[in-house]
Amino acid sequence: LVLALGKAYYDEGSYMRAKDVLKEYTGINDNDVEGWMLLAMSYGKLGEKGYDDNIYEDTNYMSNIAFEATAAIEKAAALAPDDYEIRLAKGIWGIQMPFFLGKHEEAAADLEALLETDAPDSIKAEAMFHLGVARQREGMRYWIDIAKKFPESEAAEMAYEGMRPHIERIDPEDYEKPFVEIDF
Repeated sequence: LVLALGKAYYDEGSYMRAKDVLKEYTGINDNDVEGWMLLAMSYGKLGEKGYDDNIYEDTNYMSNIAFEATAAIEKAAALAPDDYEIRLAKGIWGIQMPFFLGKHEEAAADLEALLETDAPDSIKAEAMFHLGVARQREGMRYWIDIAKKFPESEAAEMAYEGMRPHIERIDPEDYEKPFVEIDF
């Protein structure tokens, strides 16, 4: 009954209520995979909202959401190690989470491991896509390091070019002020 209530809150978009109910539920039903996944998803939706008034009360609000969501999805994956969808979700989660959680390499390894299973092609394709995202972020880290350590080098110029957004230059005269111009 409590799990159904948490799911109902989630389905109606009341993610804070869903989180509260599901946190209580998983505290009692520690081995319920569905409860842990719903809890992780509820935290994820709260994180998608970004900063809101809660940040004034707790400056670590978003960090705590990230840590709690990660703990919930890791618990679900530990309870259901053969569930390809949960393993995929855990891998995607680790790639999308902020760097301070330190889950990037583990997430990439999870996604790579999925490619070696008999998971459906749709799961493998999505795992490959998110591995591409992971590798792209890793590349960006190298480019930033090059720019910091060797700012006058030709490699730094190539890194800057690689980081430059691929958009046409705009004419500021075409826009009403005030506006922000960022030039790479």
